[in-house]
Amino acid sequence: MMLTPEKVEGFDERFKAAWREDSDLHFKFLEHNIPINKSEKAVVCHPERKASWGVSVSEQKKSLYNALLYKKHP
Repeated sequence: MMLTPEKVEGFDERFKAAWREDSDLHFKFLEHNIPINKSEKAVVCHPERKASWGVSVSEQKKSLYNALLYKKHP
């Protein structure tokens, strides 16, 4: 039986912000021996967003997801 991303139940919804949810999914793939293939044709666009001064302070709340990721995948 071939494992698919659906077998690891996709993204964990406890990661409420776009932060570490992709790393969690990656670890789940590795734990279930689901291959992750490189594609030379893949294009990723991650545009830079304008941010006001001090935005990094408000973004620090995302660090709580570092703890959740570590708890799940030490």
